[in-house]
Amino acid sequence: MALIIFADDLTGAMDTGVKFSRSTSPVIVLSDLNSLELKDNGIYVLNTNTRNLGKESAYLVLKAILRNIKNSNKIIYKKIDSTMRGNVGSEIRAFIEETDINNVFICSANPSQGRLIKDGILFLEGVKVEDTSSGKDSLKGINTSEVIKIISSQIDMPVYHVIEEKIKYFSLNLQEFN
Repeated sequence: MALIIFADDLTGAMDTGVKFSRSTSPVIVLSDLNSLELKDNGIYVLNTNTRNLGKESAYLVLKAILRNIKNSNKIIYKKIDSTMRGNVGSEIRAFIEETDINNVFICSANPSQGRLIKDGILFLEGVKVEDTSSGKDSLKGINTSEVIKIISSQIDMPVYHVIEEKIKYFSLNLQEFN
């Protein structure tokens, strides 16, 4: 079965694609999904180039791409920026609307790179992400480190923070969030 990975910029696409370099399946990084016929196996990493678009434009780009692969038997993975730059919420909205996905789990933490979420606040090397160079990015910076606020500002759907203890020690019953 093929895997399609969506990344909102080339750096994210390459960073994710390299993780599969030891796979026995070929890894192909694309900037246009229409430029290649998807096979039943392989790893396709698509740079959607939506990071710096407005939230509605990013949503429409993802929606169109997903509509074209809707009935294919592929595994889909959405790579997000670990500092939450880009259009995370609006792109998730496109995934929910164009796939059979009902619930989405987002984990922007990446401890090996100093990205941690504590009590719903995203930190980069111990500093709130809004106070870092990533947060102050002139094209797509963020004005809050609260993950729920970042996502909620782009999507008109409920967003919840699930504490680590809930994930570790209890089976997660998604019905309690609906």
